[in-house]
Amino acid sequence: MIQTKITSVNQFLECIPNRTSILFQPVYRGQGDKDWKLIPSFYRQKLEVYDNSNYNIIIPNYDLVEETMLDMFYQKGISLLKRYKIKNRLDLMVIAQHHGLPTRLLDWTESPLYALFFAVEDLNNKSDACVFEYLPSTFGSYDGVAKEKCFKNDCHYSFISPRHINERVKAQGGYFTLHPLLKKLEIKPLDVLISESTNSYGLRKIIIPYKFKESIKKICIN
Repeated sequence: MIQTKITSVNQFLECIPNRTSILFQPVYRGQGDKDWKLIPSFYRQKLEVYDNSNYNIIIPNYDLVEETMLDMFYQKGISLLKRYKIKNRLDLMVIAQHHGLPTRLLDWTESPLYALFFAVEDLNNKSDACVFEYLPSTFGSYDGVAKEKCFKNDCHYSFISPRHINERVKAQGGYFTLHPLLKKLEIKPLDVLISESTNSYGLRKIIIPYKFKESIKKICIN
């Protein structure tokens, strides 16, 4: 993965490529700590539910945990969720992500400046920040990814442009990567999954040293 270091907003914008492709434009994700892995919140939980039907193998039952969490979210919020016109589990997951439920989704935005602001927003985090730039080589069809076979695949990630079913996704030019629904203990960050795919050069990491966070944040706000 290519890494670049910047110290100002101007330097950041200078390193953002001006691409002419209509189909494939880069997307961005800001993180307050450059060492945080590209792992969605669902896999950052300490889940201890296992499928012990095979006594020789212990497998984390992520499928059961996800189904239970989404079902409970829907049941408890059904009166408020009606306005979203939810058609499938992926719709429900996008809304759940917006309301803070741990999911297999990672947020991305088409705006590099949005991502830069999110990276430097928390000045209490004394770590160097970063912005990931990802140039996808393929888009997953939203309706195709929403089908159960693809939605619950255990090997491949999907890059999707969701239906704008909430204002936050619409305002931020939101995109998502959907992590596979794992059936093993090893959790691979997105950069590893990308490196194992045919698009191994599609990810770049732009690092912002901590001492420049405050000055960059002030310019982003103004």
